[in-house]
Amino acid sequence: MITRNSASKEWLDTVMKSYKKNDPGIVEKTIMALTLLEQLSVEGLDFIFKGGTSLMLLLDSYNRFSLDIDILLPDKPKNLEYIFNRICNNGVFKSWFEDKRKTPSDVPKTHYGFVRESVLDGRERAVFLDILYQEVGTRSLLRVPVRHRVIETAPPDVLVTIQTLDALLGDKLTAFAPNTTGIPYGTGKEAEIIKQLFDLGVLFDNLADLDVVRKSFVQNCMFELGYRKLDLSEVDVLNDCIDTAITLAYRGAYKREQFSYLMTGIKAFKAFSFNSSFSLEDAIKSSAKVAYLVQLMKAGKGRHEKFRETIDLRDVNITNPSWNKLKKLKKTDPEAFFYLFNALKLIEQ
Repeated sequence: MITRNSASKEWLDTVMKSYKKNDPGIVEKTIMALTLLEQLSVEGLDFIFKGGTSLMLLLDSYNRFSLDIDILLPDKPKNLEYIFNRICNNGVFKSWFEDKRKTPSDVPKTHYGFVRESVLDGRERAVFLDILYQEVGTRSLLRVPVRHRVIETAPPDVLVTIQTLDALLGDKLTAFAPNTTGIPYGTGKEAEIIKQLFDLGVLFDNLADLDVVRKSFVQNCMFELGYRKLDLSEVDVLNDCIDTAITLAYRGAYKREQFSYLMTGIKAFKAFSFNSSFSLEDAIKSSAKVAYLVQLMKAGKGRHEKFRETIDLRDVNITNPSWNKLKKLKKTDPEAFFYLFNALKLIEQ
């Protein structure tokens, strides 16, 4: 379990020694988000923990902060308010409230804030819980303990149910599609688009089973298109993903307005990456992985090629003049070039 010490100024100061370039307010909110997650489980709520924050529990190498908790429930429990009150009676959070923000289309979501006094300045701040009411379906799931280096824990562990890495990869693809099922351009949420891209790059590096990715994507895509009442197919969403990836790879030479939104997102996202390290080059590398993944899925492939430093790219060339601007990546970023080359090869088959 997370210790009470994790909520103290002394613990935050200790954690900040490892994240000197980050805003302590963001780190504090991450600690509180994980605390809220654990409390939901302790109080008996049966949920699936989803979203980027769940990657903090799955991967030691995951390098971004997350400020809220996303969970999935099949329907609203009758005792939900009772559970929230119990959490606030435990002493870390003072109170809770429903955040009646607008939800796009008919997405069945509710939002709640849990309030506590910040150890930084004594002001009241909220950590948010987003609940999506949706069938569990055929999601690939596992149970993991609530543990991370930003929190201090002691036995016994508290377990939560989360999607596997491959299931999350398929799930998150639908969020990196700004013109269809994802976070739209021009809404002031450009950093959220880049968060999805960052997560997709991390998840791709851990890709094990394309079939699980595909099933998760198809299921989530069906829900998201339905909520938005869009008469589109899964292929339309995949095409949106790859178009967004190529927009980044072309550095403004293709779809300049969309690229400017994405650059705004990259700059804003730096505050959430560990020690504020995320650049356009990092985004292009992740985009190359997304482009390759999308083409693998469109082609119905069951396996993928993985970049290795020892791969000889001297005779690997992009010959189609339509993609000439991507050639320079061979020298500047061999990994991004490798994945884009393989994506283009599948496009042209």
